[in-house]
Amino acid sequence: MNISFAGCGFMGIYHVGVAACLKTYAPFILENKIAGASAGTMAAAALVGGVPLPDMVRECVQLACLASEKILGPFNPNFNISNSIRDGLRRVLPDDIHILATTRLYISMTRLADGTNWIVSDFDSKDDVINAILGSSFIPLFSGLFPPKFRDVTVVDGGYSDNVPTFLGTTITVSPFHGNQDICPEDDSEMAHLLGFKLPTGPDTNITLSAENMERLGKSMIPPKIEDMIVLCKQGYQDAFRFLRSRNIIQCENCRTQKINAGYKKIEEWRKLSNESCTLCQALPQSIHSVELPNDLLDVFNEELEEERKRAGRVSFKVAKEDLNEADHNIENATPNTNSAEASTSEIEPTSIDSNIKEVPIPSNSQQEVAPPIASDNINENTHKEVAPKEDASHDDIDHPVCKPDTNDPNENDSKSKIDTTVKAANKITEAIVVVKGTLCKLGLFALNEGYPFLSLALMCFLIFKALRSR
Repeated sequence: MNISFAGCGFMGIYHVGVAACLKTYAPFILENKIAGASAGTMAAAALVGGVPLPDMVRECVQLACLASEKILGPFNPNFNISNSIRDGLRRVLPDDIHILATTRLYISMTRLADGTNWIVSDFDSKDDVINAILGSSFIPLFSGLFPPKFRDVTVVDGGYSDNVPTFLGTTITVSPFHGNQDICPEDDSEMAHLLGFKLPTGPDTNITLSAENMERLGKSMIPPKIEDMIVLCKQGYQDAFRFLRSRNIIQCENCRTQKINAGYKKIEEWRKLSNESCTLCQALPQSIHSVELPNDLLDVFNEELEEERKRAGRVSFKVAKEDLNEADHNIENATPNTNSAEASTSEIEPTSIDSNIKEVPIPSNSQQEVAPPIASDNINENTHKEVAPKEDASHDDIDHPVCKPDTNDPNENDSKSKIDTTVKAANKITEAIVVVKGTLCKLGLFALNEGYPFLSLALMCFLIFKALRSR
């Protein structure tokens, strides 16, 4: 029994969850032939090369974080996703991957000249394997403007001709899109089932044209957040668990060890018989919603989440430090005005309010504080009412700007909140633009594959014009 992973863009972390479940409950499946297209080839090559699953998770998360740091994400002209994928594959794949992959790894790609499918299963070197993966995952405009050449043949994403390649005999097909694949999400879209709209992804496979799949198609072009990647990886694990449980393959560790030691390689040999009774097998989760990811994968996700928080903290600290420096600079600029105001207050001489005010003589040996001048009895109340406001007004005019400078300007706070709101709105608009562009790109290439070259050419010209204009 062989297995095939579908192309799915940034949703490739779904395949890691599926592989984790198969490696736990049905490791014999991963010992056979493995095929893939686009992002599915990366998962297939990693499994053939024996790359640890935590390393696969780390590479997927770091690639998504690297793409999301750029303005416009992977559509940024200064970001080359093919180079990032190449660097990641060189890090994790073993040097003898070409020996391990020959006749066991099958990579689907599309010839650009005639749009036919090309399956490659023999490799000369590690770079030969990596170049085949990059050719199988090249999406025009998304990965670059000029398609690569593999063995002197210009190729593009394998999903345009066969997104889920299958073998003769039994093939387990895996896709994060709901369709007729063996391992895929279950959608409850009644309208899609009633209308029966299907999008072919290969000679024998298709996906349902539902609202859920259209949303997934948009997400495949946008780097997801780490929290969303955890959910997607867990969904892949649970979908694979549901598939194995429907074949009576889910068993406890003791029963699995017995079958591994016996050398069983077929699904019929691994299937648990109805007359077999094992208390440990009965204690296993019966609902897929209670199935959790392995701890080693969760640890990697938590580590990457912590790194992301540290990066965000460094950025916020840098911004706060810049704001503090700017505030200090503003205070320094305001210091001369404060000194001048203090100087003006020192030059003000007290004026006589009334000639009838008498000063109280101060004894020479007195240690008490100087008393304020006392007015004579013939000063009427009106005089006091007129004088007091003048003295208060003079102090208000002088003291408030000098002694209590207003550092918390409400207008400044309002302007900052408006800027934050504008930035959030701009990010939402940018995300929507990326979704639209990715969808148009997919539709254009699909139209080319289905025999509508003029529609495809119009969509491609529009996207190229918008890309050049944005630069």
